[in-house]
Amino acid sequence: MIIIDEMAGNKLIQALNSLADFEGRHCIRIYPIKENIDLYSRIIISKSQEYLPGTDLYFFDDGETYLLTSMSSVKECKKAMLEIAAALKIYPAEHLGELYNLSLQTGALLMLLEKKLKFNRKEEVLAAKNQAQEQAALLAARKRNKIFDHNMRKDAAQIATQRKMRSEPILMIIEDDPFSLRLVEKVLQKQYSLTGLTSAESALSTYIDIAPDLLFLDINLPDVTGHELLEKIIALDPTAYVVILSGNADRNNVMQAMKHGAVGFVAKPFSREKLFQYIERCPTISKEKIQ
Repeated sequence: MIIIDEMAGNKLIQALNSLADFEGRHCIRIYPIKENIDLYSRIIISKSQEYLPGTDLYFFDDGETYLLTSMSSVKECKKAMLEIAAALKIYPAEHLGELYNLSLQTGALLMLLEKKLKFNRKEEVLAAKNQAQEQAALLAARKRNKIFDHNMRKDAAQIATQRKMRSEPILMIIEDDPFSLRLVEKVLQKQYSLTGLTSAESALSTYIDIAPDLLFLDINLPDVTGHELLEKIIALDPTAYVVILSGNADRNNVMQAMKHGAVGFVAKPFSREKLFQYIERCPTISKEKIQ
């Protein structure tokens, strides 16, 4: 007796295709067993050895078992099936499985096995895809938590004081598109001190450290949305002056950003005039600071 529990489907198909003579050969298919698999497997092995010596057993991952007999009669196979069903406490015995006469039904059995393997491969691919998605979601959740998990080293009053006491204004931009970031930097760095970030990963800690007079914030960041980050920044600094940047200038997007505390909205592609309009309106960027 040979017992196979790895790649059982492929190996059973190979065994069937390699048979030179199907006369007197049968295959018993035992329907999936989901519980007490180890106990049931031992019973199937024991009863097969007792009633169908020389039978090879193929245990599938989905709980099905196939018994490929050597020389046996239909009567002997049915007797074995009755005994296995009784030992497994499966009533009526017909619910155990089905019997294939290989001299007549090898083609049908092969078609069943091929279909089964194809379905299992799809299930494996789907399971792998779901696992990858779950892993990606878990990593994304951890990253989000890391972005928003910070130690407050300053309160709102300290941030406002730092902003008021310095002699020159500081601007900050969070923009994940390198081209857009370079464009804004090229326009503004000639006149202002500007800190640029391409992700939200260190956004909160950087904001707390530098207490910018004005923040240009991209609404479509890869790890968190600009709306979520805006809410956190306003919670940290109620007087924050935040201007949203986005290629999506629809009314709902603008209204949502304004609701969360943004003072304005600049649609891409950015214009120099629009950027400077908001800078000039910023209450903490005085004429004295600009000069």
